[in-house]
Amino acid sequence: NREGISCFVPEIPFLDNTECVRLLQNKPGGLIHIMDNQARRMRKKTDHTMVKAFGKRWGNRSSFKMGGLDHSGFPTFTINHFNGPITYSVEGFLERNFDTLNPDFVSLLRGA
Repeated sequence: NREGISCFVPEIPFLDNTECVRLLQNKPGGLIHIMDNQARRMRKKTDHTMVKAFGKRWGNRSSFKMGGLDHSGFPTFTINHFNGPITYSVEGFLERNFDTLNPDFVSLLRGA
């Protein structure tokens, strides 16, 4: 404004995506944190218990919505991302999140 150029710069609209980022990254309680906790207890936890934990923590937010079941009978949930809602099926989430490293790679990292 002082320089007299504010009239030449158009206002740029933006979507405040803070809640969606919190939904994903919060510690404790973000979706990634919940998924990691559930994966560590994989013998007792399932994709179904994971999505229930998601809903218990985030079910009343505008960025998260519990869904129904997909064609295989797995629960779904929807995240309202910056470009719109995306629905995810939880089928295999915990298994894919429980990555194990190749023993040769672990030995290499340890310098053995």
